[in-house]
Amino acid sequence: VLLFLWRRVLTVEQSKCEEEIDGEMVYYACLGATSYLSDLPVTLTVTPEEYTCGSEIDGDVYNDYATQGLESDVLECSVNDRLPEFMVDDDHETFIESYWQSISWLRYPAPLHVNITLSFPKIYELSGDIEIYMPTARPREMVLEKSLDHGKTWQPLQYYAYNCFEAFNLQDKEQTTAEISLENATEITCTGEASDILPIIQTEEDQMVTFKKLLLYEEKLGVKGLLEKFEEDPDFQELFSFTDLRLRLLYPATDGEEVSADLFPKLRYYYTVSDIQLEARCDCNLHGIYCNKENGTVVCECAHNTAGPNCEHCLPLYNNRPWRRGSYLPQRESPQISGTANECQKCNCNDHADSCVYNSTLGYGMCEDCQHNTTGVNCSTCQQGFYPNISVPFSHPEVC
Repeated sequence: VLLFLWRRVLTVEQSKCEEEIDGEMVYYACLGATSYLSDLPVTLTVTPEEYTCGSEIDGDVYNDYATQGLESDVLECSVNDRLPEFMVDDDHETFIESYWQSISWLRYPAPLHVNITLSFPKIYELSGDIEIYMPTARPREMVLEKSLDHGKTWQPLQYYAYNCFEAFNLQDKEQTTAEISLENATEITCTGEASDILPIIQTEEDQMVTFKKLLLYEEKLGVKGLLEKFEEDPDFQELFSFTDLRLRLLYPATDGEEVSADLFPKLRYYYTVSDIQLEARCDCNLHGIYCNKENGTVVCECAHNTAGPNCEHCLPLYNNRPWRRGSYLPQRESPQISGTANECQKCNCNDHADSCVYNSTLGYGMCEDCQHNTTGVNCSTCQQGFYPNISVPFSHPEVC
C-alpha cells in the first residue's frame, strides 16, 4: 500500500434505532456504522494466480519487467515482493511502499487478463467512492463489476478505456455531476479519464482509478434528494449493494509496440495496484447498525423485533403485520433519529403463544399453537372442556 489517506464518503451519519420517550419505545431507521475496507471481513484473490510477477508458468519464471518512463530500466521481482494482499494491507503508519504487480506481457498475443476479486461474507452497502491506486501506468481497458450472489452472477459498475467506443462500444462520459442522468440513474457508463498509454509521467492524482457515482448523486441531489431517490428507485439503491467486487484488467497500458517481434517493449506492459480503498456498511435492511461474527459467519445485530442474517424477517411472535424494510424517509433535523423503522409488531396472543403468522384476510397476526388450554386467533378463549378462571387475568398461565 502507498500513503493515501483522503477519502470521500457520504455525509449520511450513523443513526440510532430506538429510544424510550415518556415510557414508550420510539423506533427509527437503523443506518449502519461504516467501516474501512481494512476493517471489513474480506477475502482478496487474484486470478490467474500465476499471473503475479515472479510466478512460474509452464516451467518459465516471469520475473523481468521494465520501468515505464521515457527511459526504461530492466528490473526483477519476486512473488514475495508483489503479494496480492499488499492491495488491502493497512500499513499507513509504517510508510512502507508495497504493491501487487502482474507479470509482463511477454506471452503476447495471448491476452493479459487478470481478475482482482474482493469477496465478503454477506451483503454490504457502499457508502463512498471506490478508490484504486496504481503506482505505474493504469490499464488501457478494464471493468469494475459487482456481484450480489457471492460471485454466481456479475454486473458491471463502470467501464474504463482509453477509447471507450473501440473497447466497449460505449460513449466516453466523464464521472461528473454534469454527465450523470437522473432519468437513467442505473446507466452503466465508460470513462476515458482513468486510462493511460506509455510512456507515463504520473502524479499521485494520475495514479487513481475511481468509482464515484454515489457521491456524484449526493452532490447533485443533496443528502435528502439522494435518500428520496433510493426510496423511489430500488434498482438504483441496489446498484451500491454487493457481496463481491471484481476489477477485470483487460489490456495494459502500451505504446503501440506490442505487435513488434521485439520482446523488450513488452517488459513495460503490466498492471500494478498498491491500494484499494472504500467504505461500506453491512446491509441489515435498516433494522440494524452492527454486524457480528456468529458460528463462523457474519450476521446483523438486529433491532425492531426482526431476525435473520440480514434482519430479513420478523421474530416469531412479531408477525402482526408483514415484514418491511426500513425507510430512509422522512429525514428529521437530527440525522441520528431519522427515517421510518417499519418495525415488526407483536401479535396479541395474551401471553399464551410463542409465534404467530400474518393473515392477509384478517389484516393481523394469527397465534399459533396456543398454550395453557387456550384457543382462538388470539388465544383468547378456553378449549372445550375448560372454563375461565375469572380470579386471574386472561394472560395468566392458569386462566383455563
